[in-house]
Amino acid sequence: MSKINFSNKLGLALNVSLVYVVISFVYILFSDYLITSLFTDIQTINLVSTLKSWGFVVITGVLIYLMIKKAKQDSADNEERFILLADLTIEGIILHKNGVVIDVNDSFLDLSGFKRKEVLGKNLIDIFIKDEYRLTCKENVKSQSTEPYEVQAKKKNGQDVWIQIIGKPY
Repeated sequence: MSKINFSNKLGLALNVSLVYVVISFVYILFSDYLITSLFTDIQTINLVSTLKSWGFVVITGVLIYLMIKKAKQDSADNEERFILLADLTIEGIILHKNGVVIDVNDSFLDLSGFKRKEVLGKNLIDIFIKDEYRLTCKENVKSQSTEPYEVQAKKKNGQDVWIQIIGKPY
């Protein structure tokens, strides 16, 4: 299967934001208290506060970078495992949105005789499922049915083949 981005963007954004808010709150609260405890001269307090602010920007920038880098690596690792799992199965797997193909695994390509570029972005029901079963498939896609059902499909070479379809919304 080709790469698909399944990362939870809201989760990453929320995690980074919460860490930023907590670190910022603690840093500002305690650093201001520490500066006023250590220094009495207003010019020194201003200079140290400016340096503290620059340090804060650098530190939080590095932390945000590291968190995003780790999240992207975790996402890439999960994606590699998903692709490996999908490609190792002997069953055809099709990811679609309302029947329009987003991706397929190699087993589906072997079963159907199609090439990946021939099905991506196309309505698979219209090009693979035989006419008399298309309405059934379209109704099951629309209702997001998860019950298995059998239909007849037509391979690229014209050969008819019975297939079992089990829908799983993602």
